[in-house]
Amino acid sequence: MRTSTLVFSILFLLFPVLNLTSQNCINFTLQQNDIGIPEPTFGVSLADFNGDGWKDVVVINAYDDISVYFNDGTGHIDTNGVNLGEDRARFGVEAFDIDNDGDMDFVTAPFYSESYGLEVWKNIGSGYFVLKSDDAANYSSGHEFAVGDLNGDGYLDILFPNSDKMGIYLNDGTGNFIDNGQDLSCSSPESAVLFDADNDGDLDAAVARGFPAKFYINDGTGHFTEAQNEMADDSEGVDAADINGDGFKDLVFAPWHGYIEIWYNDGLGTFYPGDTIFDGGQQFFIDIELKDINYDNLPDIITDQYIFENDPSNPGHFHVSGSNFNTSSHDFEAADINNDNFLDLYIGNFSSSNGDKVFTYQPGTIITRDTTICYSDSLLIGGIWETEPGTYYGSIGCDSVEIVSLSFYDEINTNVIQTGDTLIAEATDVEYQWVNCADTSIIEGATGQMFIPETTGYYAVIITQGSCSAMSDCYYVVITGIDEADNNDISIFPNPAFDKLTVNTKEGEKADITINNILGNTVLELENYKTGSLIDISKLPKGIYFITIKSEGNSITRKIIKE
Repeated sequence: MRTSTLVFSILFLLFPVLNLTSQNCINFTLQQNDIGIPEPTFGVSLADFNGDGWKDVVVINAYDDISVYFNDGTGHIDTNGVNLGEDRARFGVEAFDIDNDGDMDFVTAPFYSESYGLEVWKNIGSGYFVLKSDDAANYSSGHEFAVGDLNGDGYLDILFPNSDKMGIYLNDGTGNFIDNGQDLSCSSPESAVLFDADNDGDLDAAVARGFPAKFYINDGTGHFTEAQNEMADDSEGVDAADINGDGFKDLVFAPWHGYIEIWYNDGLGTFYPGDTIFDGGQQFFIDIELKDINYDNLPDIITDQYIFENDPSNPGHFHVSGSNFNTSSHDFEAADINNDNFLDLYIGNFSSSNGDKVFTYQPGTIITRDTTICYSDSLLIGGIWETEPGTYYGSIGCDSVEIVSLSFYDEINTNVIQTGDTLIAEATDVEYQWVNCADTSIIEGATGQMFIPETTGYYAVIITQGSCSAMSDCYYVVITGIDEADNNDISIFPNPAFDKLTVNTKEGEKADITINNILGNTVLELENYKTGSLIDISKLPKGIYFITIKSEGNSITRKIIKE
């Protein structure tokens, strides 16, 4: 069914129509137009088939065979392709790993109702293919299909709207696709997209077709239920992405002849109409993809005719940007063909006199910078706070891109050793500032590695290393003893000491003595120590120790040095 003039008039009244002006913020340059002459192209899919790190392409030559063209390692597609499967009519093709062995395979869709169906072509290594099977969806016909893990078993399955139903073909783990037996009516299907519409972790489906589009909910096992059938009428292509930044994936439909329609997700998996994109004339938009071309973290609309750029100041609204591709196409795909980390376009040309075209993205001004930030900090790049090391891309203005190599300083050691009422920071060769955790106020003069509070409370240390700072946990310190500075009845001498030291308390008073090393380990204990007696520390290694003196309910901890 093709839309009549009356239907277009109704659409104009139902949907707000955007009269778009062109703004050249996204630009592509034609790099190649000689691929596949003189064979008209139906389906297109890009993947690295030979494992060299460069995107190759498989195309369906209309009504005849399949061609695989390889990237020469510079971004140029070698026109000396490999032909497979002659004398069969196919339309769609999708490249994916059918059996999780690391090689990219591909599957084709039958164009006419014949004894064969979905063809599974197995990559046996380095881009050499053999026909594995062709017995799924026999005697069916269709255009495009969608691939995804429909039942959550870790293998990619196929959703193929064909003839008058939506077929679901589940992967058994070896690349055999088995019809799950569902009978879901779907007349005049054209293409489909799989996406999580309701954020429940499984893939739902939308189908573009010659009647109003349909939407299906997945129960998580690959069984679908029709949930909505009042969306875009007479559409050819469909894709899903969160175009307005609300966290839910929306739908954009490409019409056979008319306006591109946007349908917004309400967050529950129900869609309502948004803008229709009008570019000054009713165009043929056979295929559509939603991808972020210019690294502003907003998906743009890619068609075989124009690019429609998402407006960063008003996400979900678009304007025409960049080149008119001037192609007669049934399928295209966006991927990085020349390995410059920007999306390029491979557009299949349905013409016997012109070949398929490759357009490469021209990013304008590129600004590169290396940035190192403190551990656990983040950096805003392209509208996203990045928290991990790596290389990131972000848009600057209309047509400029920054490339940021982000790294982090090492984590600062904020461990603290507590011995009685004494706190010692483990980190060395750094700056210290002790704080009161009650109000995070700085304690004047407390800038040493060791800290003994004057009052009971929670305390922490801020460690500064270079340009980075980090604060330790808070430690609770109880002050029960009498401060040595205010009580001349308690003394420790000599300090520093070589082999022996003496502790003096009140005359005749006894005390319990504990000496800990800097790690908090007890190295000496004395019970009922008599004041003035000698304490033998000759066997202790040189270093800093902490002596705790307990008497009559009081406890005092002091630093001693063993020489």
